[in-house]
Amino acid sequence: MSKYLFSSKIKCNRCGKNYKGKMYNGKKVYICSGYSNYGKDFCISGKVDEEDLLFLIGEENINNVECIYVDKNVNIKVVLNDNSELFWDNSKLIR
Repeated sequence: MSKYLFSSKIKCNRCGKNYKGKMYNGKKVYICSGYSNYGKDFCISGKVDEEDLLFLIGEENINNVECIYVDKNVNIKVVLNDNSELFWDNSKLIR
């Protein structure tokens, strides 16, 4: 089991690559593997803190995450196994 809860779940809406987990300033974060592997000319998507994802998703839904989509502005859409969706837009939770 990965030490990053969402490592196989996060997709970049810009380039289509998966996000991968890493430590950054002592925090677990996820970054676009397209950006990480090929640079800013390939993708400009930002990093996502695991702490923010946990806040958005909620403890009760951690095991129900189907997929997480992140765009270049770090707007997040979480699709749960029951097809319901959670949105994070400009640091505001929308359900």
